[in-house]
Amino acid sequence: MTKTITSLFILLTLFLINTFAADYPPRQKTILEPQQYIYRITFSPDGSTLASGSLDKTVRLWDVVSEQQKFVLAGHADRVESVAFSPNGSILASAGWNDRTVRLWDVASGKPKAILIGHTDDVFSEALSVAFSPDGNTVASAGISTVHLWNVASKQLKATLILGGQSWRRSVAFSPDGSTLASASGSIVHLWDIASGQLKAFRTGHSADIRSVAFSPDGSTLASGSRDKTVRLWDVASGQLKSIFTGHQRELLSVAFSPDGSTLASGGQGVILWDLTASATTSAIVRISPALTQPLNIGEQFTVSLNIIGGENIAGYQATVVFDPTALIYFSSAKGDYLSGEVHSAVPVIEKNYVTLGSVSLAGGSDGDGTLATITFQVLDSKASGLFLFYVTLVDAEGERLFPCVENDITEDGIVEDSTVILIEPIYPAEDINGDGVVNIQDLVLVSSNFGRKGENKADVNGDGVVDIVDLVKVAAAFGNAAEAPSLYPQTLAMLSTADVQGWLTQAQHLNLTDVTLQRGIRFLEQFLTALTPRETILLPNYPNPFNPETWIPYQLASSSDVQIVIYDTRGTTIRHLTLGHQPVGYYTTRDRAAYWDGRNGLGERVATGVYFYQLQADDTSPLRKMVILK
Repeated sequence: MTKTITSLFILLTLFLINTFAADYPPRQKTILEPQQYIYRITFSPDGSTLASGSLDKTVRLWDVVSEQQKFVLAGHADRVESVAFSPNGSILASAGWNDRTVRLWDVASGKPKAILIGHTDDVFSEALSVAFSPDGNTVASAGISTVHLWNVASKQLKATLILGGQSWRRSVAFSPDGSTLASASGSIVHLWDIASGQLKAFRTGHSADIRSVAFSPDGSTLASGSRDKTVRLWDVASGQLKSIFTGHQRELLSVAFSPDGSTLASGGQGVILWDLTASATTSAIVRISPALTQPLNIGEQFTVSLNIIGGENIAGYQATVVFDPTALIYFSSAKGDYLSGEVHSAVPVIEKNYVTLGSVSLAGGSDGDGTLATITFQVLDSKASGLFLFYVTLVDAEGERLFPCVENDITEDGIVEDSTVILIEPIYPAEDINGDGVVNIQDLVLVSSNFGRKGENKADVNGDGVVDIVDLVKVAAAFGNAAEAPSLYPQTLAMLSTADVQGWLTQAQHLNLTDVTLQRGIRFLEQFLTALTPRETILLPNYPNPFNPETWIPYQLASSSDVQIVIYDTRGTTIRHLTLGHQPVGYYTTRDRAAYWDGRNGLGERVATGVYFYQLQADDTSPLRKMVILK
């Protein structure tokens, strides 16, 4: 009995103190030690080989079973940003950084097959990521604003997709059925319809640049890996966030599913393999009930239950409930009747939009159905609002972690129901293109990305059969109702430029629109352009600083100009010219738009550890700023 109680106290300490379970699910093993940056990894279709693209300009093929290196594929002129196997595993495609090429390799021999050259028009055509279509006939290579589609057999360019905006798309992935293309741009995942070329949806939540996206083999899950050191798993059908995995100590550069979907690999400095089969180790279901279908008054409280169905030997749980903080506020929670005997509960972790609960029983496991906890919320605003469960973990009496089936029922309209609370059925205005309940920057981008499309389209706000500038102005008018003047949120700077808004405004002004609503939209665009226009040209501090091996140099331009960043050593010797070409007025502060330096001199050699200076040369020359390389 003493041993059992001691074990359960240890379990209580480990389980309840570690909110948000740092290793979720637990790691299996590390096979590539953090000696070299791994920019991309992928499994071969049969799961026997792992390919990695690295900072040292090579592609490496690894035997998964023996953990031994098979081939080193050399030929790229700079770091390898992306690698992808063909569906039959016979061909590997790789994309390099500065050489703007896609290379095809024979996997069996490790020999080169072809070099695809097409990302050569300008700086915005870098080849940053590659992916094969499910039938193996096409390979897609993504740059900054375009995706090239290549015929694998003929090695010829088939088509070029203009995705809109100048954001580095460091990863691109086809869904298993070939109908959807996912691309990473800044901290946002974009989903595109292959047949129509239209933007379908956004996925947001990462706090830094996304470097890799991947679909699960069955197409139900999308994984995204980011410089914020996390992997996020998204439900493709509903768009809901399923899980967040943490464990990398440095930025995360790549994610890949094994062919059977049981393992997820994530790479940065080293590779971690995550076991995804744990979610099938219990048939228990956890859900929130009951569903409330009647509106509630502001200030009114309501209580829901966190229920478990079909539990076996369950001694504890941890669960996070997400809510809309503009509609609800967490009020209180209490233990349920499911766990038996003496039950210890963790102090709830309460944040702006979620609450995490956890309890453990010292009396052993419980079986069957019951209530783990009750949760009370207070209504702040009577609008559509759901409760969403994620990060749900069960633990049995032996201390084993179990991952149950979490039920969050989603309708086609994206409304959570049945297992959650619905206050009011929402009615979205036509200007809310993506149906997220607010008219904002994303809706403007959706309209602009669909310019010229004819036929039925959500971006056709006025219903005249074509998406044009009038639709965009109507969205701007609705956007303008929400605030007196637009603000420069980081997402705005990442998705739009002054050139975008100036182009819209010029088109709108030429229409000579007299409708009051449309005039309000034009005024909003004018305000928007003013907010996106810097008052002076400034060179800003680079980040990260100190750094190794790369850094970003942000700046802002008050007028259009030819732009160059010059880097000097402490003796005043010029080390590198970063020639950025003619740049329009605007903010160049995000990683997608700032100047990038890879720590090399003009000859392509790595510079030594030490202090360096950099200077902006635009319409005027800026003062010097200091940066430090530490190796």
